[in-house]
Amino acid sequence: MLAGARLHLGRIADAIEIFGRGMAQNDAAQVQRIAEEHGWNFAVHGRAWCAHALWLQGRVDTALAHGVEAVRIADELRQPFSQALAATYLALLHQLRSDAETARTSAQRALAITIESRAPYYQAWSQILVRHAEALRRPDAESVGALRASIEGFRASGARLRLPYYLGLLAGACCRAGRVGEGLAVLDEALAEVRSSNERWWDAELHRLRGDLRLAAGGGEDEACAAYTRSLEVARSMGAPSLALRAATSLARLTRTRGPLLEAIRTISEGAETPDQLAAHALLAELTAR
Repeated sequence: MLAGARLHLGRIADAIEIFGRGMAQNDAAQVQRIAEEHGWNFAVHGRAWCAHALWLQGRVDTALAHGVEAVRIADELRQPFSQALAATYLALLHQLRSDAETARTSAQRALAITIESRAPYYQAWSQILVRHAEALRRPDAESVGALRASIEGFRASGARLRLPYYLGLLAGACCRAGRVGEGLAVLDEALAEVRSSNERWWDAELHRLRGDLRLAAGGGEDEACAAYTRSLEVARSMGAPSLALRAATSLARLTRTRGPLLEAIRTISEGAETPDQLAAHALLAELTAR
C-alpha cells in the first residue's frame, strides 16, 4: 500500500523500488496466511499494481509480464477476489498500452469475473473500462453518457482513487465525439480532483488531452502547443517516459519538429510494437523525410 501511494503521488521510481522489495519477500506461507486472514493476496496485488508503474516508466513489456503473472497466480490459487483484482488491473494496463481491442476484451472479461466474484469496487472499475472501450468504438452522445454514468456510480460509492484518470478517459471520449466544450469542462473537473487529492500520476496526460481539445475547438494552436509542452515537462519530471512519448508525439505533430520526439523515443527500449511507439516512429520517419 505504501508503494501504491507513492505511485499515485507521481513518485514512480520510489513506487517500483518498494513494490520490488515487497515481491522479493514472497514467502508462500506468509502470503497464504494474510490471504486467509484478510482475503488479500499481496503477491497478486503487488505484481498487478507494479505493472502500472512499470508501464509509466517505459518498461512496457516488463509491465505486461507482471500483469499476466498476477492473473496466473490468482487463477492458480483459485481465489475469487484475487482473480477479480488481477483481471481488472490487467484490463487497465491494456488501456494504458493503447491496445484498444485487447483492452476491450480484457475489460469485458474483468467485468464478468468481478460480477461472479461479487467484488463491487472492481466491478465499478471494470465497467468504466468497458464503457470507455465502447465509447472508442462508437463515439456518440449515448456512449459518452454511459461512460459518465459509470464514473458517477463509482464516485457515488465513496471511492476516489484513480478518479483523475477516469475523468481523463471521459474527456478523451468527449473529444472523439466532438463534444469539445464538455470535454474541457471534464478536464477542469479532473484537475480540481488532482488538487484536492494530490493524485498526480496522470497529470501529464490530462495536460496533453487539453491540447487535443483546444485543437478540436479550432484555432487554438498556441494553447495546444503550451498544453503539450506542459505535458512533456510533467512527464519528464515524474520519470514517466511512456507519457513523455505521447506528449512529444502530439507536440511534434503540431509543430513539425523532431527534437523532443527523437529524445522521447530514445528513452524507451521496450514495446516496439505498441500503438504509441508505432505512431511515434511513423511520425519521426515522416518528419525526417521532409
